[in-house]
Amino acid sequence: NKRNIFIMSTTPSLTEEDALGAGYVVLIVFLAVCLIIGLIMYKLIIIVHQAEGVVIERLGKFKSVLEPGIHCLTCCDSPRSFVWTRTYINTNKRVVSERVNIMRIEQRESLFNFPPWQVFTRDTVNLTVNMLMYYRIFSVKKAVYRVDDLHGSISNVAQAEIKVIFGSMSFTEALTSQDEVNRL
Repeated sequence: NKRNIFIMSTTPSLTEEDALGAGYVVLIVFLAVCLIIGLIMYKLIIIVHQAEGVVIERLGKFKSVLEPGIHCLTCCDSPRSFVWTRTYINTNKRVVSERVNIMRIEQRESLFNFPPWQVFTRDTVNLTVNMLMYYRIFSVKKAVYRVDDLHGSISNVAQAEIKVIFGSMSFTEALTSQDEVNRL
């Protein structure tokens, strides 16, 4: 007597609801992975625009200055941020200064608008001077690391130079030599 033994394997059949639930789980995992990859890419890829510079530090120490283009950082690298005072004229025609925290330094020629202030000539006449100054940053590394307050330093150096220029002129020379002052 030979006995034939048949073993029936029973596989549980997936219902339509179970398949739909599994599809949602796969979709949620896929979206989570895409979100994590997107965040990593957002933190590690920097696009530097034309006429900008970005200082990169590795573990708090200077590493390099990024030139225009697309750059990929490592996990240890981070862009150095610094405080900059933006001065502009708002819609109410008032001069507004605000301190902002930025990581990109403009290397194009920029305008610095000074409020009116007083200077003395050589013959001790008090003049009110309105001044605009054009400046350009050539070394991004020096602008970030060698000066604590770049905006204030630019302002102080320019005001000191103007005081020296007007202090060496008499009142009549100051009135007639606007071209010479502009050249300096």
